[in-house]
Amino acid sequence: MTYRKLFMFVLAILGSLPVATLCQTATTAQNSPSPLGKLVDVGGYRVHLYCMGTGSPAVVIVGAGFSFNWGLVQPEVAKFTQVCSYDHSGIGWSDEGPKDSCSLRVNEVHTALKNARIKGPYVLVGHSLGGLVARVYARQYPDEVAGMVFVDHAFAPGPLTFSGTPSSDAKALPPAPPPMPLSPSGGAPVAIGIEGDPNFSKLSDRDRELHLWAMAQPRNQKALQTNHEIVPGCITAADASSKEHPHPLGISLSST
Repeated sequence: MTYRKLFMFVLAILGSLPVATLCQTATTAQNSPSPLGKLVDVGGYRVHLYCMGTGSPAVVIVGAGFSFNWGLVQPEVAKFTQVCSYDHSGIGWSDEGPKDSCSLRVNEVHTALKNARIKGPYVLVGHSLGGLVARVYARQYPDEVAGMVFVDHAFAPGPLTFSGTPSSDAKALPPAPPPMPLSPSGGAPVAIGIEGDPNFSKLSDRDRELHLWAMAQPRNQKALQTNHEIVPGCITAADASSKEHPHPLGISLSST
């Protein structure tokens, strides 16, 4: 399959299938379910990499959240090529890692794919903060990237200079959302999402249960709530990559 045809397939699927949202039901932490994929060593700790399908180029989803957020998308892409998603260190099934940064996430993706023997070049799908990570990846490893698709690419809330430095009238990054409330018994926090969200009902029973489990884990909540802290550094690195290594195969897609 040519790269252009693959792009059209991926775009069609991403445009028609919503990314999973948070759950509406409250739950407390239970026994951890088995990983969907495998834990891959990336240099002293492991990250969860979930691949399915066969074919090339492989599609690699770099998101801001969990690998199973793509439970509606990944099986569809797997019908015509290999597709992988991953949990960055500190969330999902992945181990705790070093201090979070854009370069750390790039290294995790690169090392996990290499150690799992997933052959490139790849089509990178960058969602939210993952869009910035994908751009930095393409800068560092241009020979490993066949193309990129951006889904709701993350941007700073205020104006920036080209280099990513906030301009004089740029607004500060918004504070992290408040922590999840504790359960009535004072134990693990509960997972609370958008009541009546129709997208949640479209997920499989397995993926709904995974969301309930994941969002009841304090470490997952902390990691997701602090994603915004690495955005400025990611923007600086991504803008530098655009200036130094413009990539001809980048497509932006909004889910709204």
